[in-house]
Amino acid sequence: MLIGELLEEGAGRACPLEAPQRFNVGLVMFVSQALQILLVSLAVAAFFVVLGALAVGPEVRDAWGVARDRRLSCAVAYATSARREERLRRSSAALNTASRGARPSITSART
Repeated sequence: MLIGELLEEGAGRACPLEAPQRFNVGLVMFVSQALQILLVSLAVAAFFVVLGALAVGPEVRDAWGVARDRRLSCAVAYATSARREERLRRSSAALNTASRGARPSITSART
């Protein structure tokens, strides 16, 4: 038989799926979409972790008052000290000023 004959024989005879078959198709679609979402989420998270590790150098860590040998939990535990808060305020103010200089503000565009 030729492919054209097979296609002609099968044309117009599509039967609807039964309930278990529909459930199976839905389950396969759900699992495949869930795996895609999981993989993309993990890839984006890994990208930002690597980008953060590359972008936040020793100078930034020193400005934020985070010691190199300290873990994140230790840095969070000591974040309430006034000296560290002042360093964080200065760093965030510097970042805010730098980011505003890179793009025009809405108010300056109107004047």
